[in-house]
Amino acid sequence: MSEKDLLSKELIVSAVNGDKVAIEKIVEIYSKYIDKLATYSIKLPDGSIKKYIDEDKKQYLILELIESIRNFKI
Repeated sequence: MSEKDLLSKELIVSAVNGDKVAIEKIVEIYSKYIDKLATYSIKLPDGSIKKYIDEDKKQYLILELIESIRNFKI
């Protein structure tokens, strides 16, 4: 199932109206994308690559998503 299938009109309307469960569901739907945006790669001295998620950036992106939901015009 794609993300578009999970984002129903009812879910969006509920989230815009402040329903915490709906907001959490939308954040959950986008969690993999948020993780991808917050992931950095570091090249180690031995030449290997280590990937890590910047938790501060992840939280920032989540807050921006929630703020965008609140300001979304239906």
